[in-house]
Amino acid sequence: MSSCSGGGPQPPTDKEVVPVTGKVTLDGEPATSVVVKFYPKSSINDPDPNSFQGGVDEQGNLFAGTYANNDGLAPGEYMVTFEKYDTSNIIIGQKPADLLKQKYWDPTKSEFSVNVQSGQASADMGTIELTSPE
Repeated sequence: MSSCSGGGPQPPTDKEVVPVTGKVTLDGEPATSVVVKFYPKSSINDPDPNSFQGGVDEQGNLFAGTYANNDGLAPGEYMVTFEKYDTSNIIIGQKPADLLKQKYWDPTKSEFSVNVQSGQASADMGTIELTSPE
């Protein structure tokens, strides 16, 4: 019989992940509360592609997670998308509106990507400057 220690899935100890770093701004300010998704480039044309989630903290620092919130991504090439949800009027059962109006949500059209290489200390995306839709 197996037992669980709680806390969700544990990362496999034999799988390499590399921290992903960078700064994200929205209209010149730190892009706080932006959801960042990383899609393996090899699967972006699938009908329902897998993605790994990250985000942006209060200072505009980007992070990515595979097994935990900020552990990084497995080596590979990823297309990167951004969404910012309106959480002021949440209705149970409905996805909140994207305040960026899906301007940055499509991985097949994204101008942002990251190449995570095995053995590197981190994959730095530099500064990403997003603008609000008109």
